[in-house]
Amino acid sequence: MEESTSHKSALTIIFLLLFGLSSCSTSPSKHYRNQSSSYGFSESKIETTVFDLTTYEKEGNLDTNSLHIYIDGDGQPFIHNRFPSKDPTSKNGLMLKLMSLDPNHSILLGRPCYHDDQARNCKNSKWWTSHRYSQTVVNEMAKAIEQLNTENKKVVLIGFSGGGALAMLLSTRIKELSHIFTINANIDINAWTEKHQYTPLYDSLNPIDYLHQTKELPQTHLIGLKDQNVPNQSWVYKLKSGQNTKILRYPDFSHSCCWSEVWNAVINRPY
Repeated sequence: MEESTSHKSALTIIFLLLFGLSSCSTSPSKHYRNQSSSYGFSESKIETTVFDLTTYEKEGNLDTNSLHIYIDGDGQPFIHNRFPSKDPTSKNGLMLKLMSLDPNHSILLGRPCYHDDQARNCKNSKWWTSHRYSQTVVNEMAKAIEQLNTENKKVVLIGFSGGGALAMLLSTRIKELSHIFTINANIDINAWTEKHQYTPLYDSLNPIDYLHQTKELPQTHLIGLKDQNVPNQSWVYKLKSGQNTKILRYPDFSHSCCWSEVWNAVINRPY
């Protein structure tokens, strides 16, 4: 009887501890929002035909006719690479950090169902799993950029990882496009899923299939040679450095590290 009571007490304590930890934990969306607030960015919502997208905006210090659109990576679409996440929002604050260093008018455009798991049409996890780079996602984000660019400024797209894939897919749909920057971009999603033995993203567009449409667009691709997440060998040879394309390689940089160290120099250089 004493053993049974002691066992039940131990289970109760464990349950209370786990409950306390879960209740005190911060969701990825809230964590991202807190990071944005610490930089003084303003949060808004923008409605498209299908989605309500979250934006974080920073007024620029420079009097330029450009609008920088930042697009973050895939975050955490799955838990343990198996179960769809309830909140796929990135826990990595890299893009917020880079935007804080950018002297231009900048907006981080949230991807569909990121930053708000209660948003419209976000009950289906396909929007951050199999359909994360789908025609619908690309079209709706292009509509959002058009709405955000009310002053018809020159648009600079800046994408990290999966956000780089979307930047490339969006580029031909932005009339006022001035330049594309990608950081360790997932430009060949088939090579990426094969490398990690993930389920293929059958319902997504693969940016490598559209490079012939984007090759004349001004673009700069930053690659960390220690990146173990995104393979680049399959597409880099198709984007040889030339008049419109620059490929910058950083031997000591990994997937997320250490881009803030060079961002000022990159974003402020003539392009």
